[in-house]
Amino acid sequence: DPVAVVSILGSLGAPKQLSTLIEGESLLNDGSAYVLFLLWKDYVTGDHRDVGEAVVYLIRLTFGAIALGLAAGFFLVGWLSIIQNTVAEISLTVAAAFLVFYVSESEELGVHVSGILATVVMGLTLSRFNTCISRKSQEPLDHFWETFSAFFDLVIFFLTGIIVAEQLFAGADRIEGRDLGYLFMLYVLLFVIRAIEVIILYPILANL
Repeated sequence: DPVAVVSILGSLGAPKQLSTLIEGESLLNDGSAYVLFLLWKDYVTGDHRDVGEAVVYLIRLTFGAIALGLAAGFFLVGWLSIIQNTVAEISLTVAAAFLVFYVSESEELGVHVSGILATVVMGLTLSRFNTCISRKSQEPLDHFWETFSAFFDLVIFFLTGIIVAEQLFAGADRIEGRDLGYLFMLYVLLFVIRAIEVIILYPILANL
C-alpha cells in the first residue's frame, strides 16, 4: 500500500525524493492498469479490435498522455515561475490537475488519452522543476497537496468499499462456490507474481 509506505517514510524522515518516487511509481502503475482496463472494457462491450488496432489504441492512450502531460507540465512550470503569490500558485496547480485530466479524457475535444497518466506526468514534471515555485509558497503548497491527497485517498477507499459491498450483496444469488475458489486462486496468484518481481529485480535494487 503506497499510502502506508509513504506515511512510514515520512515518520522516519526519509528523503522527499524517495516518497515522490514511490508515489509516482504507484500512480503510473494505476494509470497503466486503467489503460488496459479501457481496452478490455471496449472488448467486453462489443467494440472489438484486431491486434494492430489494439496496439495503436494503447500507444495513443499511453504516449499521447505522456506528451500531453509533459506539455502541460512545462507550461505550468513557466507560468508558476512568473507568479509570486501563494494562493495563486496553489490555485493554479489545482486547476491544472483537473483541467489536464478533463482534456485528456474528453472525447468531445477529440483527445481521449489516459487522464491519469497525463496528470501524473504533469505532476512529476513540476516536481522535477520545482524551483519555479516561489520560496514562500513551497511549504504551504506541499502541506496543501499532502492534505488534499490524504483526504481524497480516504474518500476513494470509502466509496470503493460502498460500491463493492453493494455489488456483492446485489449479486449474492449469482455467487457460486467455485467463484470463491477462483477468488482464492487469484489472491495466491497475486502474491506469486509479486514474489517473481522481487526475485527478478532484487539484484538491481541491491546495487542501488
